[in-house]
Amino acid sequence: MSVSKIFTINVEGITPILFNNEQAMVTIPKKDRKESYPDHEQAYWLHKAHLNSKDECYISSMWIFKTLITSQKTDNVPIKPSSATRAKATLQNTFVSCAYCDDAIVYKDDRMTTPVMKDDLVQFAKGVNRGTYSAPKKVIVVRPMTPGQSWYSKFTVTSTDNSITKEHIEEIFEWSGLRNGMGDWRPQRGGRNGMYRLLNVVEG
Repeated sequence: MSVSKIFTINVEGITPILFNNEQAMVTIPKKDRKESYPDHEQAYWLHKAHLNSKDECYISSMWIFKTLITSQKTDNVPIKPSSATRAKATLQNTFVSCAYCDDAIVYKDDRMTTPVMKDDLVQFAKGVNRGTYSAPKKVIVVRPMTPGQSWYSKFTVTSTDNSITKEHIEEIFEWSGLRNGMGDWRPQRGGRNGMYRLLNVVEG
């Protein structure tokens, strides 16, 4: 009989998180989506933040789950399952079928008592290429960003497979903090935002 394991991963951010919650953008009235691109970005930049009902910022559970999957790709930190029969087997399929994550509140302090709120977010603007190859167009996009360099959070990963251990989780998030990151324009996408360092992992 399998017993669920719960891992709490405590991290400290070392570069700001950029949010880009595209699902929230559908709440914008259709008539307002027809505005010019710069005006639209400026008017609705806060809609891209991940916010709960209390206006607290959070890291999406999908970002955390993708960290587990991405870490098992070739040349990253593939961990061989104890029951593997193939030479190139990893825990990727195990994570897909037997692990799930929760949204994680972003905090200002290392005691994780003061959440980053909607009103704390600042604008981050960057020029990007839009349009087509034959007709490129440079536009400014605006993202909500956590204030300052540091932030704190605790990720929760629940596994129903006993082959996933605390050591596996430590290895994955220690590697992913600097190489994957969280949010938009993170290292995995060629950026420098959303980087973090692992503080510790608590099982149970």
